[in-house]
Amino acid sequence: MPALLFGRVDVEKILLLDPEQISEIIEFRTKVSVVTDTSKCGEGSTSDKPPPCIVLEDLSNHENRDDKRKQDTVESAGRMHWLSGLLYSNLQEYRVLGLVALRVMARDEEHRAILGLCGAAHTAVRILADSLRLSGALRPSGSGSDAGSDSAVAAVTHAAGLLCNLAIYEPNRDVIRVAGGLDPLAAVLSTRVAPAVELAVGCLRNLAAKNEANQRAMLSGGIVQRLVACLGASNEVATQSNAVWALYNLLSNKSSEMMEAVGSPSAIELLGLLLSSPYLEVVKGALHVLDVLASKAAFAKAICRAGARASLVSLASSFVHEAGVTSRCQSVLRKLPSPLFSRRSTRRY
Repeated sequence: MPALLFGRVDVEKILLLDPEQISEIIEFRTKVSVVTDTSKCGEGSTSDKPPPCIVLEDLSNHENRDDKRKQDTVESAGRMHWLSGLLYSNLQEYRVLGLVALRVMARDEEHRAILGLCGAAHTAVRILADSLRLSGALRPSGSGSDAGSDSAVAAVTHAAGLLCNLAIYEPNRDVIRVAGGLDPLAAVLSTRVAPAVELAVGCLRNLAAKNEANQRAMLSGGIVQRLVACLGASNEVATQSNAVWALYNLLSNKSSEMMEAVGSPSAIELLGLLLSSPYLEVVKGALHVLDVLASKAAFAKAICRAGARASLVSLASSFVHEAGVTSRCQSVLRKLPSPLFSRRSTRRY
């Protein structure tokens, strides 16, 4: 069988490859095998590079599944095990290929859970950190400044994408933090690779959701300030949207330190500017963050000083058919200090 060529392979075909076919064309750095002992998976592993592992026995004996569903689950687990093996290849191109395929599979809720047991998060974090150390990872793909830059940029992008999808599943959020994923994800935000930045911010948004340990780690690690800086990425709407909703997720931890970090003068100024964004998701995110901040008098005054009151009044009048926007504007305005609005202007909301 001819060797797989990076950039010329249909991911859907890769997902259908037999384990024997993959093993014939991939030279593994670490020999991997299917195991049924959960103590060898993820955080319980004694190795700093946990081998991919699938609890096939548990999956096949899972109750409340029809026979077809069980068979599909076991087959998917087998493919994910072997695709995880790609991440251990000596060749960067094959590692990227594995990241792409697993990123596609991690769009499925059940696959995200299985991949958490595979050790895929640990391996993706390692690849992300290693690729960031290459100088080419800091340059846009195709710049031609480094022979290895394209594959390094691809590895950074797809590792961030895989971690972003994995982090949707709540148990994986702790796994990614324990694997040391926060620092390399934060480092991606300083690169000039826009797709990777978007995915890294999206991953941080997911990691911050309903997870106090991650929230505290992101605060102490200075990641909140980096997310605030991403609010100014006016040419990258998805990055802005992910950043503002990440800040909202962080505010579920209403400690004074978190409120101070998210409600810094520069953050409030940028949030005020986002109220004029033509993109509804960005506007909604900014309103949610401002609504939480405005519950504290000091931040309510800062919002007024930033000139956001006029934008809020305009939004409340403009989005009369968007009940969520109108009600959120009114909520923020009620928390701001005087001057009070006239009865006529209030009726316009």
